[in-house]
Amino acid sequence: MATAARKVEKTDNLPPPLVTKDQLTVDFLHLVHEVAELENDCLDLPNVAEDDEDLARITKTAGGIIKLAKRIDGQKKDEKRPFLDASTVLESFFTHELGATLAALKTNLEKVSTAYQRKKATREQADRDRAAAEAREKAIEAQRQVEQTVQTGNVQAVAAAVTQSNALTDFANRAAAQASAPVSSMGFVKTDAGTASLVDNWTFDELDMNTVDLEMLRPFIAQASVEQALRAFIKAGRREIKGARIFNDSKSRFRG
Repeated sequence: MATAARKVEKTDNLPPPLVTKDQLTVDFLHLVHEVAELENDCLDLPNVAEDDEDLARITKTAGGIIKLAKRIDGQKKDEKRPFLDASTVLESFFTHELGATLAALKTNLEKVSTAYQRKKATREQADRDRAAAEAREKAIEAQRQVEQTVQTGNVQAVAAAVTQSNALTDFANRAAAQASAPVSSMGFVKTDAGTASLVDNWTFDELDMNTVDLEMLRPFIAQASVEQALRAFIKAGRREIKGARIFNDSKSRFRG
């Protein structure tokens, strides 16, 4: 009897992992045992220190933890070094050589394209402004024609003048909308090979930290940035500030 064909999985052609937890456990079983021993030692320690003798026992165990942690960290660095070196080589080749070369080529092309498209957008803007101004003048003239026609009392002529005026006003409004469109929409170029478009990039310069309106920026400042500034404020020796409670959260520290 023929056996059923096994389903091909996406992972079938992937190379085996360079490192696994199971293999690390086997290779460094002695470290696993040492950690377990310290865990057992901690179970024998008091949950509340009543005197210096209790603190001495806690400090001794903490010293053992610190020493073992240093050994484990050193072993980790030794094990990681070949992978880090390989990662550095890969990053250098793919990113800093191939990728950087392509990025530089693309940047140079963007400079040439940007210069042309800015000129194209400027010409387009001028054409749209001129068309909008002409359409506005025609709409104004059509409105004056309505006012003059009303004075004649010719109902049919007035209706025709109003219709013409409304049409020219609508056209003028559309022309004005086109003239006020984003500049980026005026440099668009489509070719068989792809498209090139201007992208709005509002930015700033001449920043003066002494006069910039931080209150206006408040809604846009991330909490993490405020916390970073507050930590620097505290590190500088400042102890009071509106909107936060600064206090001394002292903690025990062991040295092995």
